[in-house]
Amino acid sequence: MPRLNVSKQKLSKFDRTKSYGCLDAVISGTVDLPLIREQWDPLVRVAASLRNRTAPAHVVLQRLASSAPSDRLAKALTALGHALKSIYLLRYIHDLELRARMQLSFVE
Repeated sequence: MPRLNVSKQKLSKFDRTKSYGCLDAVISGTVDLPLIREQWDPLVRVAASLRNRTAPAHVVLQRLASSAPSDRLAKALTALGHALKSIYLLRYIHDLELRARMQLSFVE
């Protein structure tokens, strides 16, 4: 689990119509869940290719980096990254035991 400076991170929400009170100040966007759903099969294929080493990571990164701005798979991967990062940050903020474990692993 990565250690992050939480004060410099931005969260994304999953429903643009909801208000999250004091968290609204650090929420910078909304995760495009419909796009992730639409591109789910290609996302799973990319993950499987990386896991099974049938496609080297640098080839996948080159393809995504050189893709057109309208590439839906690249956008879905970015949206998924925002979702996972937001979930991780919220869990980190909420879970005192997780924060303590992270501090211990950093010191060791």
